[in-house]
Amino acid sequence: MVSFANPLGLLALATVGVLIILYLFYKRPVKKLFPSIMFFLKDMKMTKKSFAWRRFASNLLFILQLIAILLAALAIADPFQAFASLASEDHVVLVIDSSASMQTKHEGSTRFDKAVDEAVQLIQGRQKVSIILAEDLPLLLLEEGTAQQAEDALKKIEGAETPTNLGDAMLQALSFSGGAVHVFSDFSSFGETDPVIAQQQLQAAGMPVTYHEVFSPAKNVGIIDASVKGNTATLKVKNYESNGVSFSIQSNTTTKNVVLDKGAVQEVRIQLLPGENVVSLSLNDDLAVDNTAYFVLPDRKRIKTLYITNKETDDFFRAALASLGLLDIHEAKLPVVPDEKFDLYVINAIDKGKLLPTTFEDISRSVKQGSHVIVHVQRDSHTISYGNLGLVSLTPAAEPVSLVDVIQNGVTKGLTFGTANTYFTTTQPQCTHWVTNQKGDVLVCEKKEGDGSILYFGLIEDATNFKNQPDYPLFWDSLIRYFYSLGDDTNVHLPTGTLLPVFQQSVDTPGGDVKTNKVVMNRAGFYEVGEELYAANIFNFEESNINVKHELEDTSAASRLGSGGETKTRLAKPFIALALLLICLEFFVIKWRGDL
Repeated sequence: MVSFANPLGLLALATVGVLIILYLFYKRPVKKLFPSIMFFLKDMKMTKKSFAWRRFASNLLFILQLIAILLAALAIADPFQAFASLASEDHVVLVIDSSASMQTKHEGSTRFDKAVDEAVQLIQGRQKVSIILAEDLPLLLLEEGTAQQAEDALKKIEGAETPTNLGDAMLQALSFSGGAVHVFSDFSSFGETDPVIAQQQLQAAGMPVTYHEVFSPAKNVGIIDASVKGNTATLKVKNYESNGVSFSIQSNTTTKNVVLDKGAVQEVRIQLLPGENVVSLSLNDDLAVDNTAYFVLPDRKRIKTLYITNKETDDFFRAALASLGLLDIHEAKLPVVPDEKFDLYVINAIDKGKLLPTTFEDISRSVKQGSHVIVHVQRDSHTISYGNLGLVSLTPAAEPVSLVDVIQNGVTKGLTFGTANTYFTTTQPQCTHWVTNQKGDVLVCEKKEGDGSILYFGLIEDATNFKNQPDYPLFWDSLIRYFYSLGDDTNVHLPTGTLLPVFQQSVDTPGGDVKTNKVVMNRAGFYEVGEELYAANIFNFEESNINVKHELEDTSAASRLGSGGETKTRLAKPFIALALLLICLEFFVIKWRGDL
């Protein structure tokens, strides 16, 4: 049966009507008889034969032109004829995309379920069947089994929640001794290796490739990225729909309402609690796997902290420190300071009239023994004698200036410190500069002292906009982690598809307990390996972009997308060649008639 790859090309058949109209209205010459030439027409039989031939020749031109136009119009429509592909079909290699995007809702189930159903129909009656799952790490599910074994395996498998790796999964079929490769996918993403390259290598090995597309338009809003800094998770949420959406984001600690325009991306910050944290989007779209994020906040022993102040109410600084979840904060009001040793001392908003001469001396001795101190300036800091804790000489200044990050260390890198309306000009600094203003005055600096260190923080709380910025708690979190070498907890947050080698043991996974020596994180969720807890997430822009369909370049006679087991014979070129031949024949007839 002949089909057309470009049915709109059949509109070119309208030119046939134009040809017929031209012939109907063409004005033929008027025939007249002249007595002077009658002697040439004595033989009436010869005259009738000549007339009959010329009439035939005239009609022949019309027929040639008509057929040539028909062939050209049909060639534009790209005709082809499909034949059953029997070569190598005794061994069928199924490459099934089991990535996150294949979990999209499709015709009452999912794209993955639909692909499996089509694969089950395809393998009926086959002698040998092999199955490869195209996950981030391609998985060989069955090698040259029977059709019944393949059907049993297909009915048991479930889709993964990883990025796809379609090209590498196809290349894995080269390990077999021949066979016809059938690829089932939504073709929304490919992975590291282009399937066209894999297809060329397979065909060079005598293994024809047929693509089966499982796709339908869908709607989705998903979490495409996230980062963790201290006890704060920053999520990026994208709306892939053509309309704006409103929904809420729920976590262990809070609920936030979000409104996203079409195609928009928004960052959302969530406070985490020690242990397991689940953050989810409360909406009903067509892809659920990217609506939930999992985070782990290790439950560490808190750092014993003494907050020295005479302020009666909480301030931004104390609230930021308390929110980190890293400190066990004890408060002391001058002149009373506990004799016990603390790991961290914080000095802020003190009454200099209640300051004892030995207070800062005692703290300096603790610093040499390994404690850390944060000296937070206040408006009268230039009148306070901080002793060995005073790292710079101060003079008040009242002029708005911008702040500059002058050293790219792990604490300040990537942070914005804003501006200061009132500050102190500094002289004789005895510390490493971290942040200065545009005039070179030191605003943040550090000095190592014995086994501990002293941090000078020269931003007056009510004279800077830094305290109102999201980077403010991130700075203090990074500083505490820097002081105590805590790391940033990124090693417990891994992308799905990660292979984690471990000793042979029982591992608690989102799919249940598994005894193994290597953990394949093919599902989003929590993985407990011994005493270590990990969180795996599918944060992937392409996997969430479920309305994109990549077209594959057809490099063989095999069907390009979704024509299970058929070979196409293209007819456009033969039609064009025949049309050109008829045009040449038309010129020959016209020449023979003497019209040229």
